[in-house]
Parts: sequence; structure tokens; C-alpha cells
Amino acid sequence: GRKGMLGQTLDSEEGGGKKRREAKKAEKFAQQQSMAASVDPAAAKRKDGWLAVGNVNTDFKEKNIKLLELANGQFLALRWEETGQVFVVPCASTAYQYPMIDGELFFGPTGPAIRVPLDGTEYDLTTGAVITWCPGGGNPVKAMLGALKKAADPVPLKSYPTAVEADGTVVCTFTRTNAAGEGFANRSVTDAQ
Repeated sequence: GRKGMLGQTLDSEEGGGKKRREAKKAEKFAQQQSMAASVDPAAAKRKDGWLAVGNVNTDFKEKNIKLLELANGQFLALRWEETGQVFVVPCASTAYQYPMIDGELFFGPTGPAIRVPLDGTEYDLTTGAVITWCPGGGNPVKAMLGALKKAADPVPLKSYPTAVEADGTVVCTFTRTNAAGEGFANRSVTDAQ
């Protein structure tokens, strides 16, 4: 350790900081494992092209946004609490590839939507359409990011067909994306095909 009162203070802060970082890392790991842990490995890959990615009864108890780490990339499963609908979208925004795990869920002009914390971009969760593209304002960072993307064409977010089975299993297919106005409406897998 360091000598003197200042050294002891610094040493204890570093030790406490390390413990907090380790606890935060363990908590993050537990949250990330939540979706994977609820899926029966034998049922995860289905023959009909749909992949079991979680369960609404167990995976959304603490937060309505869960990270899905799959072989084909990182995605988010988002549950709209008022209706129980679940949406699956890529983890990163299209404007700055910023992770949306801490995005704000809100009711947009046509239904459930998410706002990216970094730049304020808003996406419709049903179709992935851009509601607001890098609006700027609010703080200097958002203003700068908005100015940088002002001339850029908005890039929609992919939204994948998702269904919730009777037992609460969330299934998704990554072979196609939702078209404008399509959505999923918690239908059965056979209806969704």
C-alpha cells in the first residue's frame, strides 16, 4: 500500500472500486445469462425455422429489455409491458452502432418504440421504421451527433418476426424481417409463418 493518510484513502478507494466493478460485472453476467438459461437446449433450435430465445414468464422480471447473445450476433428481446408483446431487434442502433440495452421504451405514433440514449434516435419496434433520426439538442453530445447525421438518410432497424407460445416461450425467426405494417401480435408460430 501507499504511505500516509492520502495513500490509505487512495488504497481503500481503489479496493472498494474494484469490488464494485466486480459486483457490477457479476450482475451484468447474470442478466445476460437470464435469457439463455430459460431456454431448453433441446428445444432451442426448432425444425420449423423458429428459434426459442427466452420465456416471458421468467426473463423479464427485472427489466423489459434483455440481451440475446446468439451465434448470429447480439440482439435485444424487448417486452411491451402493457400488452405483453415481445420484439426482437439488433442490439445496436443504426445511426452510431450504440447498444440499446438501456434504451427508453415508449409508445410512439404507431405503437411500441425505443429511444436510443446516445443520440435520441427513435425506432418503431413493430417494423423497425425510424420515427426520429438523430434529433440533436438536449445536451452538447446529442447536438454534435445530430449535426453529424443531419445530411444522412435514416437507416431502419431490423425487426424480426416473433411469437409467444402458450407456455410463454418466445420464438423468433431470423430468416426474414418484418415489413411495414406487419408486426407480430403474439400469434402462434403456425399463424406467424
